[in-house]
Amino acid sequence: MLEQTLTIAKLVSTCLGILKQLSNNADKLIETHKTMIKSLQLQDIVLERIEQKIDNQVIRIAAKSNIFILDSIRSKNTSAKNNSLNSAYQGFTELICLDPNQDTRGTSVTIPNKKLIALGYLGRFSYYCILGSYQDSITQVYEFTSLYPDMGVEIFDASFFSKEYKRQLKKIGSQIEECHLGIGSQGIPSNQLLPLLEMEEESIKKEIIKESKSCLIYLEKTKI
Repeated sequence: MLEQTLTIAKLVSTCLGILKQLSNNADKLIETHKTMIKSLQLQDIVLERIEQKIDNQVIRIAAKSNIFILDSIRSKNTSAKNNSLNSAYQGFTELICLDPNQDTRGTSVTIPNKKLIALGYLGRFSYYCILGSYQDSITQVYEFTSLYPDMGVEIFDASFFSKEYKRQLKKIGSQIEECHLGIGSQGIPSNQLLPLLEMEEESIKKEIIKESKSCLIYLEKTKI
């Protein structure tokens, strides 16, 4: 138990160092924010100023919130910065309240709500980082990852986690895809290997969830 607590404490301390560096480097924070969005494959909607009309209200909120957060990072005017931050926070918070089991449909695009929820969390991550509220910023990482472990380790930097979970899940995911194509491994038929791989994948996700919840508990008890 003590060893686990020390591991979590070290992990949170590492996260704190990362956030302090980001908050003091606007260009790096913008780069990090954009990288997270690209990992969601939402750059066409919220990064690039596409010519097609965004006709869905939720998608407009997503796009506008991202513009606001980037404007707030770049702005040197305190009033303009605060206005952009407030608008961004409101929009990102609306996104995390979407039904994760539904899709958001526009005329030209359909986006799974889980991706928009992820955008909401990563937007709030950047929001709190800009304010220097590092504990709240880290909380966004682990709250989201405790709900969606595979997406969390895909979006957020590996430094936020104790293991290379992203790499582990990708490797198993590739093996599972091969099994679906009828390709076995090490002499084990695909139909026998598949359930073993799926169990291993589920075990890793549970480990990620457990770690994320432990970090949240630590953050609640500790002032950083």
